[in-house]
Amino acid sequence: MSPRTRLASVTVASLLVATAAIALASWEDFHSLRKVAGAALAPLGLLWLLGAALAGILWRRRQHWPAAIAGAGWLLLSLAGNPHVAAWQLALLEGPFSSSQPAEGGSLDALLVLGGGIAITSSGRVTLGGAAERVIWPAQLYRQGVAVTLVSSGPILPAGPPPTRHSHPRRPASYPDAVAGLWASLGVASEHVVLLPGPRTTREEIDAYRRVVEERGWQKVGLVTSAWHMRRALRHCRRVGLEVHPLPCDVRGHPPRWRWRHLVPSATALEGTSVAWNEALALLTGR
Repeated sequence: MSPRTRLASVTVASLLVATAAIALASWEDFHSLRKVAGAALAPLGLLWLLGAALAGILWRRRQHWPAAIAGAGWLLLSLAGNPHVAAWQLALLEGPFSSSQPAEGGSLDALLVLGGGIAITSSGRVTLGGAAERVIWPAQLYRQGVAVTLVSSGPILPAGPPPTRHSHPRRPASYPDAVAGLWASLGVASEHVVLLPGPRTTREEIDAYRRVVEERGWQKVGLVTSAWHMRRALRHCRRVGLEVHPLPCDVRGHPPRWRWRHLVPSATALEGTSVAWNEALALLTGR
């Protein structure tokens, strides 16, 4: 048997053994087994299995330093793609903002809603993102009488292609314009919505909110954003002297119930780790 054939055989065998071991350890019922197999055979799962096989092959061939590097990469992927590790990292950022309560002592003059809850396709269609609670919850609070006015800010959108018979009937001109359309469908009156198109970052949004609060003479305002983002948002509020009542949402720091399939990294958990690392970097750099 040639070296290449032997290497391919060892790789395939390692993948099959690893998949079978995870599947047997996860045997609860057929549905669970199918989920384990699906996770292992997804692109990220295959990459994870290949990393383990590569580290083992290199170690067997006494290439210890390359094996150590491959093993370190495999371990990093295992941790970054683990839902429990991702939830732990997000919980560190969320801290005291893992729960929220509407302001006591009556309604708020306004809710300042930071962007990031929706996405807008190239055709102009508005879709809900992973942080959709950022835009849905303010509408619910408005209908409960917690807030009199909702304020949205965000970037101006580039002009899209000319409308066609199959395209979205009305392409929003800005992110706040898209949010206002969603709020209208949730029962928020247009006269109780203030739009601030232009800001592209959290810093710029808070600056714009401070100006509108001063112009309108609002005394009690709430700030709505994801719990993992609230710490940085409040730091910008302190920077400009804006007093707000924090109303965090989109809490992600609660780990799921343990399953053996969690040993296989998932794209969802990897996204959570990416969110945590990006937010921690923004906190360190003062963005």
